[in-house]
Amino acid sequence: MLTVDQTGMVWLIEVKFNFSLESGAQVWHGQLARYRKALRTMSWQEIVRYTHRFLTGFEQTKPQLSLRRDAVSLDECVVEWLAAVEANAVPGVSIVSEMAERLRSGNFGVMLVSDYFNASDLAGAQSFADSVHAGPVAYAVVNPDSTGFHWRVKYFRPGADQSLVEGAYVTSDFVPEKMPLVTPTRLRSLVSPACRNLLDTLVYPRLYALGWNERHVAKRSAFDAIIPAGGSSLPLLVIGTSELDAKALQRHTKIDGGQTLKINPRFKTVLNQTGNLAFVNTYMKRFYELGWRGRRRENKHLRWGVNRYLSRGD
Repeated sequence: MLTVDQTGMVWLIEVKFNFSLESGAQVWHGQLARYRKALRTMSWQEIVRYTHRFLTGFEQTKPQLSLRRDAVSLDECVVEWLAAVEANAVPGVSIVSEMAERLRSGNFGVMLVSDYFNASDLAGAQSFADSVHAGPVAYAVVNPDSTGFHWRVKYFRPGADQSLVEGAYVTSDFVPEKMPLVTPTRLRSLVSPACRNLLDTLVYPRLYALGWNERHVAKRSAFDAIIPAGGSSLPLLVIGTSELDAKALQRHTKIDGGQTLKINPRFKTVLNQTGNLAFVNTYMKRFYELGWRGRRRENKHLRWGVNRYLSRGD
């Protein structure tokens, strides 16, 4: 994400939510270093032109704040933005000039924002500031709740523009958190109301009818449902939320309370238990007829719950 504050300070931001598997050097010296390099290879004029097109709705991804499509320059967009947020700041033209200067000189900020603290991310920020980026660097942890967003921010090179950033402060008050795993009960709070209704009226009742007693193995984004079959108890279904990085999912379907639902049969478990490939193929065909689509290599988003029923809230 590329953003700017009321002073014209440009920030290149990577966001990691819900205990991403990527952290530390992988994020700072991998992703953010690549993004920074890409930004430095573009002229500031190109970035300004692209930003103008994005803000006026000409790109596939749309901004949250609706601006006039007939705004002929980024200056006009910024003036509208300042008015919309009722910001006391320098005029829009001055902000655009500050943006251009920062992009031209490389004195823009680089920030990682997460909803949990990871010590390797803090160490990565320090290393990035020491060896890669000469502009401001920041690591931020934000905890949202019903009262708002609670920030903990660590700036590196704190003399650089820190006093101009409102509503944030330097602190070492970071609290490590454990990754909450998905259980049958917790899954209800993660998915959208339509998917929650599907769990309550169809999925869980049908599992109970199969003899499921809520035995499960909790995992990061799903749980394995342990179902009695043939004198054994087997993890026959994976039930959880669709992958956060799936391109076919819109942003709002990745937020807790609005996520989509995935249900995947474990065909390999059935094959290992029965040794009967013909039976497994028949089993797969039946699931396919019900709407399930198996994971294809390089196409994680092609699965039941993304491109058919659950994405429409049926």
